[in-house]
Amino acid sequence: AEAIGEQIAAEIRRLDAPRVTLVGNCAGAILALVASGIVPDRVGRIVLIDPFAFLPWYFKVFVHPHYGRIAYRSTFANPMGRWLTNASLRNHRATDTHLTDSFKEIDHEVSLAYLEMLDGMGSISRFAAVDAGIDIVFGERTFTAVKESVVQWQALWPRARQWRLAAGHLPIEEAPTDLAAIVFNTNLRDEAGR
Repeated sequence: AEAIGEQIAAEIRRLDAPRVTLVGNCAGAILALVASGIVPDRVGRIVLIDPFAFLPWYFKVFVHPHYGRIAYRSTFANPMGRWLTNASLRNHRATDTHLTDSFKEIDHEVSLAYLEMLDGMGSISRFAAVDAGIDIVFGERTFTAVKESVVQWQALWPRARQWRLAAGHLPIEEAPTDLAAIVFNTNLRDEAGR
């Protein structure tokens, strides 16, 4: 995570802008937070979209040293596994959204490395000192682990704004207009009415 955060920070340093907004989706939220810790003076705001604060048990299965790779490949590297997984997650997505479709064209070793990175992340308390505006966005039908994570993030940063969208785990695909309004800071009210 630190190596990727360093690359993001290097790109931020190259920008001709005094402060930037970082947007991190799902596991990318962790990378945005790591980068913000490297260049805190250049990050004015962070938008976390459906962010996990911990690796849930159903992802820990994939990083198990004995059977993790087999479980991962059966679920995400196999067309039938992707279809079954997407079908079983129908309550966490819109009808026309496919949660596992993008896995057919990715490097699965990289995907596994991201899961291992999240598993080794440790406590989110390492991000307590983040001094930027924080917006936490999540879908109302997202995973229970994300909803539990939102509670943990909010406890870490009591002043963070929280946004619940009419979406599942993929607000980028299922609620793009509402999400864009939050990212680009148009006149909306968060969960607390702020």
